[in-house]
Amino acid sequence: MKKLILLLIAPLLFFMSVVSADVTVPERPSNGVYDPLGYLSSVVADTVADMNSSETQVGIYIVDTLEGEHIESVANKVARSWKIGKSDTNSGILIAIAIKDRKFRIETSNEASTWLTDSRARELLDEAKYYMKEENYSEGVSSILTGISNLESKKDDIVQENEERQAKLDKSREDMARNTKR
Repeated sequence: MKKLILLLIAPLLFFMSVVSADVTVPERPSNGVYDPLGYLSSVVADTVADMNSSETQVGIYIVDTLEGEHIESVANKVARSWKIGKSDTNSGILIAIAIKDRKFRIETSNEASTWLTDSRARELLDEAKYYMKEENYSEGVSSILTGISNLESKKDDIVQENEERQAKLDKSREDMARNTKR
């Protein structure tokens, strides 16, 4: 019976992967901003250029649609293809936006994720939602960039706070494990 179910499901899984759209990742733009339809102002590109002179590298990928793909997978593909993050620090951040799909995401490298956690990234996106709904994309992205810049300036404190929180959590788990054994 298990073999029969597997035989029925296997072709479906193959077919689903073949049918899904595959977004073509463009070459990495020299200014770090891929915006072929001109949603963003030149001020945003200047801000990205200024930010990219710091330790963390930022890229923006803004398109009309994701062609049926999930924002997470597209953002990941673009970030990997563009190799966002300087080689010595590996601190990179990609802001991916699909206008007509009404989706946006912040993708971080391993190093950047130590201070720009998923919850902090979600907060930045939530703060930008108003501008996005008003179709003021430049202001929305500027809001995100300002938030990233503010967090980056406090990253040493944030990393230390996260490490202390993790140490407390680990100690609590150890205490619970010891108490359970008794």
